Amino acid sequence: MLSLFRLILAGAALLWAAPAVLCAENTPLVPATPAPTLVNRPLPITPSASSVDSADTLRWHIPDLTPLRLKSSANTSVMSVGLITRDRHLSGLQLNLLGGDVERRLRGAQISGFLSVVRGEAEGVQLAPLYNYASRIRGAQIASMFNITEQAARGWQAAAATNLAVEGDGIVQTALTNVVLDRMRGVQIGATNYAGQFRGVQIGLVNVAMGTSNGLQLGVLNFTRDTSAVKVGLINLTPATRVQLLLFGGNVTKSNLAVRFLNHHFYTLLGFGLYYRGLDDRFSGALYYRAGYRVNVARRLALSGDLGLAHIEDAPAGTEQMEERRLGIQARLNVEMQISPRFSFFATGGWGRAHRYGHFRDGQRKAIAEMGLMFFCITHR
Repeated sequence: MLSLFRLILAGAALLWAAPAVLCAENTPLVPATPAPTLVNRPLPITPSASSVDSADTLRWHIPDLTPLRLKSSANTSVMSVGLITRDRHLSGLQLNLLGGDVERRLRGAQISGFLSVVRGEAEGVQLAPLYNYASRIRGAQIASMFNITEQAARGWQAAAATNLAVEGDGIVQTALTNVVLDRMRGVQIGATNYAGQFRGVQIGLVNVAMGTSNGLQLGVLNFTRDTSAVKVGLINLTPATRVQLLLFGGNVTKSNLAVRFLNHHFYTLLGFGLYYRGLDDRFSGALYYRAGYRVNVARRLALSGDLGLAHIEDAPAGTEQMEERRLGIQARLNVEMQISPRFSFFATGGWGRAHRYGHFRDGQRKAIAEMGLMFFCITHR
């Protein structure tokens, strides 16, 4: 028994000492090969379809609750109907009660109870009461609140609140607020319209184009960074617009204050005047708007002509209420003489006609004669 125990101890000692003996030898038992050199080089990462799908699902948090789905291939659906519907590709109809999501491409129609999402390219129609989103779209987005296109949009965006596209090439936007951040070629119709580079038509209360512009702006306030666009509105502005203050008197309204917005040759003018009938009457006045054209004929002399409309409030002496409200149509020819870099004197002659609203044939014709001072005038170089 003792000899067996000694034999086991000897074997254990031999196994313990064997690695040290081998490492101490100068000549290796197997020819040595150089260790591989590690190169710090990024490895190409090619995500699988399953990894992309899982990432997109986590980003959008849209489950798939689709009881009815018809497919033409493994990744393409022809029809999907459900509560919340997710499709990789859709070539047909997606109809859902709450929301729909197309991961790659839509060709057809996506109709949702609340929101519709296409993370790739959409060719067709997105319809949702709340919100439509597409990375790119060629077709129509119709929503009661918001439409958003992350890249290029071509077609029609219609919403009650806001349409937003990064770029619009052949786009029509109709909403309370329409925005194309970069290049826009098309039509915007809304209360507020904004475009970067603008080529087309903007119709609204406020129209803004921050880049190069070529087209028509029709609204109350129009702004562009250059003078290429045609602007028709109460106030038309560019960075080069000169805002001028006019103080003058005349035989139509005796005391007047007006502001003129001059863009090179074209201008608009907003003003009001008091004492339409005379200085002894209880009250009478007018609000007016004019649009005209101005040209320099000499170093300090300019001619301008304009057409305008005036709303006249008339309350003769001895009356408790306004006797009548009138609409005035007026044409003027103006001579402007620059006195100094900041002041000009001008004289006006013209003709006007005023009639009660709804009674055009009962109008009164009257010659117009006015003169006054203009402040903040153009300095001739």
